Amino acid sequence: MSVPAPHVPDPGYFSARGREFAPVRPLGYGVRRKKDPMVTREELVEALGLIRPQTLRPLRKVRLGLDRDGGYVVPDLPYTAAVSIGIGDETSFDEALASRGVPVWQFDHTIERPPVAHPLLHFERRGWGVEPAPNMVTLAGLGAAEIPGPLRLLKFDAEGIEWVALADAPESAIRSWAVIVGEFHGCARSVDDPCRWVATSALAKLNRSHQAVP
Repeated sequence: MSVPAPHVPDPGYFSARGREFAPVRPLGYGVRRKKDPMVTREELVEALGLIRPQTLRPLRKVRLGLDRDGGYVVPDLPYTAAVSIGIGDETSFDEALASRGVPVWQFDHTIERPPVAHPLLHFERRGWGVEPAPNMVTLAGLGAAEIPGPLRLLKFDAEGIEWVALADAPESAIRSWAVIVGEFHGCARSVDDPCRWVATSALAKLNRSHQAVP
C-alpha cells in the first residue's frame, strides 16, 4: 500500500480481531488543539503508523462484490452476520455475503429502499451518527443490537461521518466486530487542525483491537 505524503491515504481498511499490538498513546477526541495548524513530521509518522499493514496469516482473503468500487477484500471467514452502512445503489458486497448465507443489516438514510431485495438483506432507512436518534444508528447501538455473533462483519461507506463516528464510539463497540472494512473519505483534511485529531483518534481506537491488512 503506497503512502503519498503528506496525506493519510484512503485505504480499503479492514481489521482482523484477536491480535496483540504495542501500546498506542491515546489521542482523545476533543483534545486541546495546537496554535500551529500545520502537521508536524512526528504527527504524520504517528498517524501513518496506525495504518501500517500487517500480514494476515494463515487466513485466506477473498474479494466480495464488484471488482471496482462497491467490492471489498476481506478475510475468508464463516461470518455469522454483517452490517452494511451506506449502500446507495450498489449492494454487490451485501449480495455476495447473502449468497453465502450471511444475514446483512443495511443502513442508509439517503434512499427510500435498497436496490436489490433478498431474504437475508434487512434494510433500515437510518444513517450513521454519534448520538442515538430515530433516523440514526450508532456503533454502540449496533454493538448492543441482536445481530448474531461471534464472527460479525462491519462495512461502511458513509462519505466522511466515519471519522467522528469511530472516534466517538466506545472501544467495546469496536471490539465487538471480528472484521471491519470501509472507506475513509476526506483524508486530505486530516492534515489540518482539528480534523487530524479526530482522524488520529479514530485510527488509534481501531488499532487497539484490530490491525490494518493490505
